[in-house]
Amino acid sequence: MKSAAICIVLIFVHYVSIINGDVDDIPITMKEFRAVENSLDFTGKVALVTGSNSGLGSATPIGLQLDLTIPGNVAKLVNETIKAYGHIDILVNNAGIGSFAPIQDPKFKEVYLESRAINEEAQIDLTRLVAPYIVNRNGTIILMASLFARSPVTSSAAYSMGKNALIAFAMTLTHDLGSNCRVNVISPTVIDGTRIFRLLDPSVRPTLIASQIAASTLKRAGVPMDIAKSVIYLSSPLASFINGKELQLDGGLSISIL
Repeated sequence: MKSAAICIVLIFVHYVSIINGDVDDIPITMKEFRAVENSLDFTGKVALVTGSNSGLGSATPIGLQLDLTIPGNVAKLVNETIKAYGHIDILVNNAGIGSFAPIQDPKFKEVYLESRAINEEAQIDLTRLVAPYIVNRNGTIILMASLFARSPVTSSAAYSMGKNALIAFAMTLTHDLGSNCRVNVISPTVIDGTRIFRLLDPSVRPTLIASQIAASTLKRAGVPMDIAKSVIYLSSPLASFINGKELQLDGGLSISIL
């Protein structure tokens, strides 16, 4: 089966090379083919995933229960990880909260500050501390945003602003951290089974999922494993030429009709 898989890869790359007219100009070695074959082997890699006690985080992988908004906890998380494993190859900034309130709500500022503390400030602090380790290992950083960042809905100002800030932050990191670190963003739609989804009014959940299914070109709702697969892909050598991109995971929900 392995030889058959390699053969398929050889045929595919040869086909692409013929299209580009560069068969003789860019030789491809067997070592490179072997690297593709083994690209999802994360043996020896250390992945630090925040917000990993449920939903998207638990579907991806570590195990410290910390409130990242409490001073000192971000440093503790990084120090404990380095103490246990010696290095960090992958950072997945998945921690976040879904805070919603209309702008005229008397508690809007409170909701905004709560959202900003975890959705922005904790992500920035953690990334700053982890970045040197990632760069040293030629690793990758993934930030979890949301489709709400670019398509806000009613009462989502606090949440949408925070997620939009993460996208801008990620794009800046691609310049600041140099060529030894890839930084990308995943922006999911509402995902069934996540903590944020469970915080929604139970009476609206079925309607929300039904509307997602109806609007999606794949005709199904997203689940945490859909996001986990994308995180694994972006963390692997298969995505070695992908940097500074926002991957919108919505099952075709945002495809234009025209």
